[in-house]
Formats: sequence, C-alpha cells, structure tokens
Amino acid sequence: MLVVKLLSIRYFRIAIIFTVAVLVYIVLSFWEFNTVKKELKTILPVGMCSVTRQSPTKTIHRMRILCIILTSGESQDKMNAVNGTWSKRCDKKLFVYSSAIESPLSPYTIHLPVPESYEHLTGKVRKTLEFVYQQCNDSFDWILKCDDDTFIVMDNLRHMLAGLDPQKPAYLGFRLNPAFGKYDEYVPRGYMSGGAGYVINSRALHDVVNTGFKRGACREDGGDEDVEMGKCLDAAGVPMHSTLDSEGKETFHLQSLHYHLTLKNETVLQQPPKDALNSGPWGEKCCSNYPVSFHYVKPVEMYMFEYLLYNASVHMSDNRDSGHL
Repeated sequence: MLVVKLLSIRYFRIAIIFTVAVLVYIVLSFWEFNTVKKELKTILPVGMCSVTRQSPTKTIHRMRILCIILTSGESQDKMNAVNGTWSKRCDKKLFVYSSAIESPLSPYTIHLPVPESYEHLTGKVRKTLEFVYQQCNDSFDWILKCDDDTFIVMDNLRHMLAGLDPQKPAYLGFRLNPAFGKYDEYVPRGYMSGGAGYVINSRALHDVVNTGFKRGACREDGGDEDVEMGKCLDAAGVPMHSTLDSEGKETFHLQSLHYHLTLKNETVLQQPPKDALNSGPWGEKCCSNYPVSFHYVKPVEMYMFEYLLYNASVHMSDNRDSGHL
C-alpha cells in the first residue's frame, strides 16, 4: 500500500508539472503569436496603402510612387529636411528606423526589428520591401529607395518613368560596375547605387520577393545593401534600364552636386569612381538638365535645392553668354 501511495503521489506531481509546462507553453505561444500579429498589423502606418490611382482630372491613371527613406535616431535634422522638401511630392513616404531607436511620432515612420547600424541596412530594406509587398500588394506602381541625405527631384523622376510599364519588371538608378573590387563574382550585370537612390516597379517587387529572396540569392542582413539588393534583383531576372539622358549625361548622382561639377577627368588624385558603369561625363558638363537625384546633401542644402528648383526664377536677357543678367 505504501508503495502504491508513493507512486500515486509521484505521478500526481509529474502530472502537475506537465500541466504547468503545457500552460506556460500555451501562454508564451499566444503572446508570441499576438506580438507577431500586432507587428504585422502595425508595421506600416495606418492608411499607408490607400493611394488613389486617378489623376485630379480623372481622365488618366496617376503614377503612384512610394518613397522609402532609410534614416536613424541621429538624423532628426535630416528627416525634418526631407519631410519638408522633396518627399512632399511622393504619393506615400516611409522613414525607416530600427526598433531600437526612439523616433518622433509621425504617420510616416516605421520601426523594424533590425539593429541600428550601417551593417544592417540590408535587413532594413529587405523587411520593408517584404512588408510593403505583403500589406500593400499592388497599391504602388513604383518604389523609390534612398537615404536621408539624398535629394530627389520627383517631377523629373515621374517624367523618366512615364514611358515604362509598371507591370514589366524594371530597376533604375546610378549603375555601378561589378568588375571593380570584391563584387565581381556576385552581380555580373552590376547594381544600382543605394546612396544615389534606385527605383523598382510593382512587378519587380513581386519578382524579387518571390524569387530573389526566397531562393536566398542575397543576404537577409549584412553586407552592402545596394549590392545585396542587386544580387536578388539579378536572380529574379529584373532588367536594368539606363538613366542617362538623351545627351548621355547622368540623371542619378552618387555624389554631391559640388563633387560632380568640380571633379575633372584629367585630375590625377581624384578620378571618377572606377566602379561607375555609366559612362557619363564629369566636371562642368557632368549632369543632365533634368537631374533626378543627388547624394550627400546636408539638411540646410535640402531647403536651398527646394527653393532654387521650385521658387526661384531668372530673368534672361540677350546677354546670356556674357554672364550678366
């Protein structure tokens, strides 16, 4: 009897432990499920995917562009400058932070479960593209990715994209050469500079998520973001389109305007980047009359660009060549 009683007590304790373990597992699973569910629901701001497709005249379809802008907790001035200047012309915009950063409350910010550092930009971009694809489906015709020190002339970008079908995959930007340095074996066709900004359309987004990402053609995080995205877009078969204008000049610029204008091809110590695949000129005749982007733009310069492009006018006279107004 004593043995039976002891066994009964032992089994009873085991049953209690097992029951508690099951309950803990259920509670933790439920918490994790709801956390993920909540994250999936709130990762994009409310109304982010609600974009009208008709133009104000209601006679033609309007091009819908989402601007994805990578930023950080140390870049409040940059975010304010971008928010107050060129990004006003995006249909929707997202300032992408890591979850470790406390950003100001804004309907345009998202926080991703990615550490905050340059080494994790790939993770930021991949997760943002995945969430946009999952939650917005085909709400946007084009997606622009750039940094918070990039100035985009949205009107010129729209003009460039106007002749392209968003349902035929396309990838545009300042094209860099894979034959330079360590990237030779990874992106045979080259890739677009992340700092100059690059654009993909809705079909390219579908292809890179469902083919490039799922095949593991590029890293989930780490490496150089623009190189990794180039690898996955290449694996997905997304074609590149030239962004040189009719005169062979650059429209996307991976450096500052001052750098492009003052760099001379014959300069010994400062040659144009050897990894630049586009063959546009450098120096005074470097840039298109219809530029799309410039990189390394300081916050104060954002407002200067905005004023000069959209507010300033010049009274031209017959003495144009003399340099006098």
